[in-house]
Amino acid sequence: MEQHERRTEPLFELVAEYAPAGDQPQAIEKLAEGLNEGLAHQTLLGVTGSGKSVGYSDRILVADVTSGEFRVRLVKAGPFIDDLMRSRGLGAGQGGDTEKLTVSGSAYLTFAYNPASGETAWHPIAALLRHRAPDELFCVTTKCGRSINVTSDHNFWVLRDGQPTLVRTQEIRPEDCLPVPDVLTTVPRGLGRLDSLPYFADTDLVVHAEGPVLEYLAVAGNATFISTIRNCGINPYRKLSALRCGVRGSGIRVRHFLRLLSATARLGDRHEDERVTVGGKKASCRLPAVLRLTESTLALLGYYIAEGNAQERYIVISNHHPLIRRRIEAALNKLGLPFTIRPSSDYQISSLALRTLLTKLCGRRAAEKHLPEFWLRLSDSDLGSLLRAYFDGDGTVGYGGEVIATTASRDLADDLAYALKRFGIHARLRNAVKRATNTNHAGGLYFAVVVSGHADLRRYAEHIGFDHPEKQARLNRCLQRKEDTNVDVVPVRPDALRRLRIDLGLSMKALAALSGCSRPMLSLIEGGHRRPSRGLLKRILRALECRCRAGTVTDWSWWIRWKELNALCQVRWTPIARVERAVYPHEHVYDLSVPGPETFIAGWGGTFVHNTYSIANVIQRVQRPAMVLAHNKTLAAQLYGEFR
Repeated sequence: MEQHERRTEPLFELVAEYAPAGDQPQAIEKLAEGLNEGLAHQTLLGVTGSGKSVGYSDRILVADVTSGEFRVRLVKAGPFIDDLMRSRGLGAGQGGDTEKLTVSGSAYLTFAYNPASGETAWHPIAALLRHRAPDELFCVTTKCGRSINVTSDHNFWVLRDGQPTLVRTQEIRPEDCLPVPDVLTTVPRGLGRLDSLPYFADTDLVVHAEGPVLEYLAVAGNATFISTIRNCGINPYRKLSALRCGVRGSGIRVRHFLRLLSATARLGDRHEDERVTVGGKKASCRLPAVLRLTESTLALLGYYIAEGNAQERYIVISNHHPLIRRRIEAALNKLGLPFTIRPSSDYQISSLALRTLLTKLCGRRAAEKHLPEFWLRLSDSDLGSLLRAYFDGDGTVGYGGEVIATTASRDLADDLAYALKRFGIHARLRNAVKRATNTNHAGGLYFAVVVSGHADLRRYAEHIGFDHPEKQARLNRCLQRKEDTNVDVVPVRPDALRRLRIDLGLSMKALAALSGCSRPMLSLIEGGHRRPSRGLLKRILRALECRCRAGTVTDWSWWIRWKELNALCQVRWTPIARVERAVYPHEHVYDLSVPGPETFIAGWGGTFVHNTYSIANVIQRVQRPAMVLAHNKTLAAQLYGEFR
């Protein structure tokens, strides 16, 4: 009988774009050694997802789908995960050192990065995790000012020697670069109106909706109204009388009106009627309950964020430019709100409703300012209007050809960096000690958001720009300067392009002509003396692709190398500035489990974090059949995605 040759190739081969990190190599070695020695039972003690734990105050970008609406939020990891766990009945410390909340059925998503293809996209979140904080955390800061607090075993994708490499926090080198998204993809359709009532729920302001309420009662009867108002501790018959007579007492406090809306199917869908207003006694100072987010309203928000502040019962907005002042007045007139002009030329708007809303949406003082939380749901055009008004107030165009906005609020600087990414604009963040020009304050720490580089300035001019004529003129002059090609570079291996070119039989002169660059520039890149900009690298790769497709023979190894370089062009690469120990006063650190890419965007300004796994490496090492038991379907699906 013919004997079959013994099979020598591995039965299970792990194919991954990264290697085990931290203490994983030692764990893999010991587990594999124990299995080979015949040990029947071994236990791997570890913390699920601890490789990508971030700090309490580090921002994460999350989205949820509710009633078909895609809602995006930029939230601090700690408060968001703590509140969600608390709402699901999981208190702090109940799950030991690690607590996990499965949310795969809740349609939560985050923005993730796939290092194999370079693509960035929204991916489902399988679980939220909270771990006991270790003894020390580290702050990783890039040269463009982005930063994130992480554990020592945190895993980062870095670009090292031209290759995406997974390393631990303490293994990061100064020459490494971190990936930053090129563009944060937008929502399908923008938010056109804002339901302002929830922002007033904890105040004593009242809703005036006499007409819509009486119209609803004429159709549906009084029973639901009477029972709801009575449950709020109010005499329903006196309230009905005031509503019908239009006398004092016809208003309904916001928290009570919200209960009425819930009980009456939102007054039979009459809640968006323009006659529904919220405010105090003066009708002229009230706001629509549903506020239309027109260009002028968004501009008013931008001016307030830049140069406004809230006092006890009014707000103040400062600006001295005639055109901007006309726009502020036009926005207030469209809302029907009266205002006065102080001797200092500042605007005072004594609407308690507007004061309350702007404080909730944007902050009260300079150091507390932030973009309104709904900015992520605005269309690109509307977000551009909001940002244009802000930069008209706080922005300037420097002599070095930079658009700079300086703020006392760290959260606002972070918001702006994320918001500019909607348009593919990469902002640098830096700290500066300065004195405010409109106060007697001695000065303090401020945060500068800087847009530079010809491509980013061009995008800024196209999508945002200035209404301020002098600032726009200076920006136009900057755009007329010669483009600097030494920004937004990709640190590729010098021999990578050369090998692709030679394998196609192309001369350096021919490739330079096809890609629209000079031969000396290509020579500098292939010699390792110059790093190509992303734009130039894309042109070179497109030229190589066209030449290869025109050939008759397909070399798959060539295409693999080409795709690896092309993947590097899909994100920005920002160099590391420093890694230093961070003071961390909080009890926990936090994770997201994102099946597939296992990355998510986080931190001040936004960069990507990652996690790895060990058991697949053990199975590959010992080459034995394995049955993996999972305690729920979500985990089983996640493991299937990792092993297939």
